Amino acid sequence: MKALIVTLLGAATLAGLGLLFFGGESPVRVVSAQVERADIEDALVTNGRIEAAGRSDLYAETSGRVLRVEKSVGDMVQPGAVIATLDSQTAGAELAQAQARVEAARAELAVWDSGLPVQQRLDIEAQIATAQAQRRALQADLERAQRLIDKEAAPKMEAVDLERRIADLDREIADLNRKLEQKPDAEGRAQIEARIREAEAGVALARRRAGASQIRSTVAGSIYALSVRPGDYVAPGALVARIAGGPGVQARLFIDEPELGRVELGSRATLTADAYPGKSWTCAVDRLPSEIVELETRRVGEVLCSVEGDPGRLIPNLTVSARIPSAHAAAAPSLPREAVQHDGEGDFVWAIDAENRLRRAKVETGVRGDARIEIRSGLELGARVALPGAEPVHEGELVEETGQ
Repeated sequence: MKALIVTLLGAATLAGLGLLFFGGESPVRVVSAQVERADIEDALVTNGRIEAAGRSDLYAETSGRVLRVEKSVGDMVQPGAVIATLDSQTAGAELAQAQARVEAARAELAVWDSGLPVQQRLDIEAQIATAQAQRRALQADLERAQRLIDKEAAPKMEAVDLERRIADLDREIADLNRKLEQKPDAEGRAQIEARIREAEAGVALARRRAGASQIRSTVAGSIYALSVRPGDYVAPGALVARIAGGPGVQARLFIDEPELGRVELGSRATLTADAYPGKSWTCAVDRLPSEIVELETRRVGEVLCSVEGDPGRLIPNLTVSARIPSAHAAAAPSLPREAVQHDGEGDFVWAIDAENRLRRAKVETGVRGDARIEIRSGLELGARVALPGAEPVHEGELVEETGQ
């Protein structure tokens, strides 16, 4: 009996040692997937807002208080229709001041063309008359002195002094006459003409501002937004009204700067709105961005997209989400997106071989959809791969598949 027990214990020990040194490897449980054909669509998802088609925004060109609002939301208007009227007192005062500047500049030019101001001309003419009277008196004195000198009754120096004084007066009279005849220089006239043009431009601007006290429609259409009420004070550039100049609506979509290359003219987008669950609309891109603008913390290009068919409840300023397909692969070999990993060597997967062991396989990917990614090379249809789990896996590791 004791011999039997010893024999059994020995056998058990040998069995344990055998399992220790020669026993089976415990497989790692993994979730797996296989390469299958699927239609894959890569799409850009962003946000935007609805606008009236052919929208025209009307802004105040001058400051003032709103006296009257002539139209209401929903009214149809024609070009030139008065939407609102502002208090024009300030604009009228600006016009009067501008006209006064023009008149002053024109008067300055007239004086310049006449050569001298009237008073200055009168002063010079008076100086000439005085000098001529003095010369006549000196000439009479010279003639008397000459007679006395001829009779040797006066020294010759008296005549010489009178002749010198007469010559001085002749030079003075000549200088005064030159001042009367002096013509204005061209440069000075050009400066005055420039001031006249500047003043006339000020008049034109003031007249436009005075006329701008009546804010008029620039297009035919329907008013869908009014931003002012009687009594409001508006500054230049303030929004007064928005007019829909055409039928239908359009979406203004905000595309992040790095994604702009994925959108082209004619690209079709699907619009949805949180306000209307389960409903969607289609639009086609008909205008690409002309610049990058700041939108809160984003740098975006604004794309315009005309909504097709009946816009239904898509009203101006409604916030919408947009999905714009940028690439499509039909019936392409594919895997779940999470199956494809990336490192410094490129895209790869953990393929499961015939012995249920993991093998790193480099793959070439194509279109990336929301759920699946196209596999262009590196795996055959039906190939099985392990999806990433909580624990890292290693080359050659034995696995047990649990399905997807």
